[in-house]
Amino acid sequence: MISGLCPPGEAPNGGLLSIAYGLASLVFEERDEHEWLKRRFFMLEELLAESWVFREWREKALEEGLKQGLQQGEEKGRKEGRKEEREESLLREIQRQRQILLAFVQARFPSLTQLTEERCKAFDNPEQLQTLILDVGLAQSEQEVRKCLFDDK
Repeated sequence: MISGLCPPGEAPNGGLLSIAYGLASLVFEERDEHEWLKRRFFMLEELLAESWVFREWREKALEEGLKQGLQQGEEKGRKEGRKEEREESLLREIQRQRQILLAFVQARFPSLTQLTEERCKAFDNPEQLQTLILDVGLAQSEQEVRKCLFDDK
């Protein structure tokens, strides 16, 4: 087929060679046939790359690649955005619970406010803070509050 499209003494027709290469790729399905076809057209690669058909295929492949890349990027961005939202929500909840704890201590045991502020920073788990709030709320003395603040549950 190649020799028919590239007669001796004539300039090869890149457009026809490109189409022939594309059609041949539809016929050959085995890996060794793919390799053979690549070797046959390798010497014409530069000529084929400049043909209008290959340029058109390349542009289409580039457009599809860009579209796919944008879709993947958007999906990744949405996932990262949701993750950031969850993290921000968790931080807001931790901050809210720390404020509740401080309000309890300020109302019942004002002399422990500064200690509570310092110890609050060590707690970064909402469930842990919730338990601490309950324990401090039920405490009858400063000694019990101190125990709660330094007790790692």
